[in-house]
Amino acid sequence: LISQKQYEKEKYFSDEHISVEEESFYKQCKKYYKMTEMPLTSVSDEIFNEDNKLTLAILKFGIDKDYNNFVLEDFLCKICHIMDIDLNDIDIRKIQKGSIILEMEILKKVDSKPQKIKLIFKSITDQMRKELGKLKIFFMFMGDIQSLEKRQKYSYEIKLHPKWNLIYAQSYTYWVGANNDGRDRGNQPYYCPVGWKRYSLYVADNFGEKFRGISVIL
Repeated sequence: LISQKQYEKEKYFSDEHISVEEESFYKQCKKYYKMTEMPLTSVSDEIFNEDNKLTLAILKFGIDKDYNNFVLEDFLCKICHIMDIDLNDIDIRKIQKGSIILEMEILKKVDSKPQKIKLIFKSITDQMRKELGKLKIFFMFMGDIQSLEKRQKYSYEIKLHPKWNLIYAQSYTYWVGANNDGRDRGNQPYYCPVGWKRYSLYVADNFGEKFRGISVIL
């Protein structure tokens, strides 16, 4: 993997502010990384849509290392070796400090970007993720960056509602037969899910209206 480019991190450094939503998302990813020693890996939902018109393929990493000790070219060579990516087909977009957030464009010479990203994503094994974890990578994303930003914002806006938590069992929340509470669940019978625990989070103010006719537990 020989490249004619010179990868000096200072050239790509950005002082762009990391949003509160993004920072919160990375904290959750780090918790996962500390438990598993592997990065949380994610891909745009649109990649699996056959009508996808993706023209820009982004690979984004969260790296739990000190910026001053980070050697960009060494990191890229190792990533390309692990993921079988051509180093000459990478354009760094930016590097941000904190934990190191590295964003790059890949597959510039490839026409069928969605298909290629899908193949890369499906090729990721636990062994590969362990190798990525050794590089202190706690998060990896592939695809459309706007999709990631929406996901981070949605994750940040999730609000837990403990007062609506339920335990489905006798002496707690329990009923016999189909529940006839009048809610529209698409004419599907709703039996008591005995043994389940429900942990509630905010979804919408008008949940009943928004999800009318859909078989969901309420």
